[in-house]
Amino acid sequence: MRTRFSRKQILERLRGKVDKGEPIFVANAAAGMVARYAERNGADMVSVHSWARFRYRGHPEPLATLWWGGSNAMKDNVFDVHHEIENALDNVPLVVGLEAYDSLNRHTDKLLARAAGIGYDGIQNFPSLGYYKPMRWLRDGVGFGFNRELEMIEMASKRDMFTMAYAFWPEDAKEFAKRGADVIIAHAGWDTGGSTGAPAPGTVAFDFEKEGFRGYPRDLNGTILVAQEIATAAREVNSAQIVLVTGGSLNSPESAEQVMAKCDVDGFEVGHAIDAMPIEKELMRIGDEYKSLRLNPKNPNVKMHAKA
Repeated sequence: MRTRFSRKQILERLRGKVDKGEPIFVANAAAGMVARYAERNGADMVSVHSWARFRYRGHPEPLATLWWGGSNAMKDNVFDVHHEIENALDNVPLVVGLEAYDSLNRHTDKLLARAAGIGYDGIQNFPSLGYYKPMRWLRDGVGFGFNRELEMIEMASKRDMFTMAYAFWPEDAKEFAKRGADVIIAHAGWDTGGSTGAPAPGTVAFDFEKEGFRGYPRDLNGTILVAQEIATAAREVNSAQIVLVTGGSLNSPESAEQVMAKCDVDGFEVGHAIDAMPIEKELMRIGDEYKSLRLNPKNPNVKMHAKA
C-alpha cells in the first residue's frame, strides 16, 4: 500500500531537501514503469498529467493542448491512470495535473474532491492556458480562462491541499505566490530533444514574446533566463517560495545541472526527459543491435536456403 502524504508532510520533505542543499527532483510519469524507476532512483515526487500518454503514442507533447476544455475526461485521463501509477509506488507523494478551465467539470470544488478521493496527494494546473495571453483573455471573457487556474490553486490551498503551479510569466508567478501555491514551477516552454521534442530553438523567425506566446522552445541560456526571471518574481512576494524549473532545454541530467548552477531554483520537474527521450534512445540502440546480427554460416539451413 502506498503511503499517503499530507500537505505538511510534503512540504517538510521538500524543505528538508532545500536545507541540505540538494535539488528537488519531480518526475512526471506517463506509465507505471516510469513511476516505479523514478522512485527507485530517488525522485522526491511523481506527477501525472493526461497529456503524458501522448509521449507514449509517439506524438509531440503540444498535441495535448488541443484538449482545451476536456482533458479531465479524455481517454487515459488522470483518473483513468491513477491506479496504474499508484500501484507502482510505495513512498513518494503523487500529484495530479488538473485542467481548471474544463467546461465538462465546471465545479472546481468537486474536481479537487475527486482528485483527493481517488488518492492523489496534491494538484497542479495542467493543462495550462498560461503560455498564451490572447487565448487567456478570450477565455477569461466567458469564464473559462486562466483565472480559473488561479482560483483552483487558491481553493486547493485553502483546503490544505498541496499545490504546484506552472508559471510562464513573472506576473503569473507573483499571483500564484499570493494565492498560496506551495511550489511554483518556472515553465520554459516546449521541451527540446528527441523525435517528439520541439524543433530546434531559433529555427522560426517569429517574435513570440510580442505575440504574447511563451510556449516556444528555448536553448539552454533561454531556459536559464526564464527560470531566474520567474524565481525572482515569485520571491518578491514570498522570500521562502520553493521554485522549480521545467521545459525548454532542460532535457538531461547535464542540462539540469547547468540550469541549477546558473539560476536560483530549488530543483526541477522532468517528464519528456525522463521517459520519452531515454526510451527512444534505448529502442534505437537495441534495434540497431538486433539489425546487425547475422546467421551462423555453418548452419546447413543457411546453405540450403541459399541454393534455393
